[in-house]
Amino acid sequence: MRSSSTRTGCWRGTRSSSCRAAARVVAALPEEARERAARAFSARGFEVAWERSEPAEALDETSLAPLRERLAERAPELEGMRIGYDPNAQGEPRLIRGSVRLADGTWVAFSATGLEVASVPAHASLASHSAMAFGIVLASLLVVHWITKPLRRLARAAEAFGKGAAPVPMPEDGPREVKEAARTFNAM
Repeated sequence: MRSSSTRTGCWRGTRSSSCRAAARVVAALPEEARERAARAFSARGFEVAWERSEPAEALDETSLAPLRERLAERAPELEGMRIGYDPNAQGEPRLIRGSVRLADGTWVAFSATGLEVASVPAHASLASHSAMAFGIVLASLLVVHWITKPLRRLARAAEAFGKGAAPVPMPEDGPREVKEAARTFNAM
């Protein structure tokens, strides 16, 4: 096993992509939906949470500094990310914790177990990770757009109706709850 000071490679699996995608999606949502969305990115051995204030746990950030730098190079939105081993965790493999500050000052925090940091050339997996990250971000943006477009239409129609305009029938599409709201609006 290599010493932690020589581990300069990438995270095995899709953890860094998941962290980036979680931060982007959570930042785009209203506060009341953020915790649930963050938890949706969690998987076995990888927990994600949204927090209003900076996570207070102490981290051994020095041994993962090269990883943090490489992540920031590949994903500038992760600049300033906190990532390190949890000094209080016992056993092997070591627990990795981290957090990313969102533009509004809230945080997406994560913890990962069962991970090793492997030494690989910088270009070895850049293309596959970039393609995967792009796919996750694109899928996330499409889902957010699909959910919010009918809500925006409904809000505009309700606002116009409230100002005295003649009601305009709403298309009954989108998620089930939005379809039900549009159906109810059309029945008025």
